[in-house]
Amino acid sequence: MNRQFAALRGIAMILVVLHHAVDLTKMAAERAGFAPLAGVGAAIVTPFYELGIYAVPLFLFISGAFMAYAAKGTPPAVSWKVVRNALKRLLWPYLLWSAVLYLEVFFHYGEVHSITEYVKKLIIGSPFDFVPLLFFFYFVAPFMVKWAQGRRGLLLVLGIGLVQLVVMNIEAPGILGFHFPGWMPSDVPIIGRTLAQYAVYFPLGLVYSLNAKVVNPVLKRWQRPLLILNLALFALHLLHAYGFIATPIIQYVAAVAAMMVMPLISRTAVPQVRRVEQVSKRSYGLYLIHFTLIDVLLFAISSFAPGLFRVQLLLMPLMFVLGFTIPIFVMERLSQMKQVRPVYQYIFG
Repeated sequence: MNRQFAALRGIAMILVVLHHAVDLTKMAAERAGFAPLAGVGAAIVTPFYELGIYAVPLFLFISGAFMAYAAKGTPPAVSWKVVRNALKRLLWPYLLWSAVLYLEVFFHYGEVHSITEYVKKLIIGSPFDFVPLLFFFYFVAPFMVKWAQGRRGLLLVLGIGLVQLVVMNIEAPGILGFHFPGWMPSDVPIIGRTLAQYAVYFPLGLVYSLNAKVVNPVLKRWQRPLLILNLALFALHLLHAYGFIATPIIQYVAAVAAMMVMPLISRTAVPQVRRVEQVSKRSYGLYLIHFTLIDVLLFAISSFAPGLFRVQLLLMPLMFVLGFTIPIFVMERLSQMKQVRPVYQYIFG
């Protein structure tokens, strides 16, 4: 297991919180009747917001790598006990914090749905969209591991990547530059949007980790070109975000390319690496809590101090800091309480 992956998982969750802090603040300001950021303000915020394109792909990539680390024997195999434990750590916190969010949305915005709609939201992961996909990949991991070594691993990644492209072009017709013929399906499965965005990253991390001894020398040989390529792809994505070009597919290309440089990042190159690794240990709980927390804070601002939305450029980093530090503080304190320890994993994973 690459020693830097724990820190990179922490960075992925920091990027998720940053992305949502910007997005939720923008939406809350618009609901309160304030104009969205424009001009210099929008130009400053956009690069930080767009770093979010790497967050969930990186988390899924590392999750795949950790599953490969759990594989034992020759050839490698993942036991169903490992899968059950992983699913249990995912499921109960997901159900709990989804219910908390749905209650919060009901009380604050009066949004209510039928039981069927709530079940559908849980299946597609609204708004925790990658969790059902991670749940699926953990479940099929014992079968994927058997196909993840050598050339078969490459075929596995290419096959799932092709599925993602097809679903992507069905979900957003024309994103690949063409439309499918009329006899192709015009709709996608219930988690189609999630598949369109993230399908390839968990298998990519799994295949990479099981073949790291072969892959790492190749990546190191191409390290400088890969870094240049990633900078160029993010620059193109920013040009798309600013509206200078129209290439929506570039964010997916950039995210896949970024996974190729993650194994090359040294652990010691990560700023405040020990603290970031501590964030990594709380990453799932942070992911589930921060969204609701930021929404509650913004609802309070819109109710009692709406004038703060005039300074969104200051409010966004404040929401990021609070959305990040409060959940981490709460989880660290609760983890130290003897009464909470037996149920901690059911609450925060």
